[in-house]
Amino acid sequence: MDNVTTGKIYGINGPVIYIKGKTEFKMSEMVYVGEEKLVGEVISLDKDLTTIQVYEETSGLCPGETVEATGAAVSVTLAPGILNNIFDGIERPLERIWSAWGFQSPKSPARRNIDARCG
Repeated sequence: MDNVTTGKIYGINGPVIYIKGKTEFKMSEMVYVGEEKLVGEVISLDKDLTTIQVYEETSGLCPGETVEATGAAVSVTLAPGILNNIFDGIERPLERIWSAWGFQSPKSPARRNIDARCG
């Protein structure tokens, strides 16, 4: 099994979280935050502090929860399913979200929802 870079949340300020101490995260790396695996991105690396922007609602997150690196940059899928659709900031199709949950977007499912098939 591959070694996975992880850290523990030290502080939370709205959509921004902090990890104290030296970490092995990389700049612009996509991470999964907390038990719900919220999608985030490393936006700053200092000697003793890593700053992460979380692209989902952070209410309920607590210091001490785990942040897990993906080893990849934040990206989107370009496929035929992207045409004629509207997405949120992490590429979840708003039409599906609205029909399933109304205007209250659910937290995370850290998954791709683009239809990658042609036609």
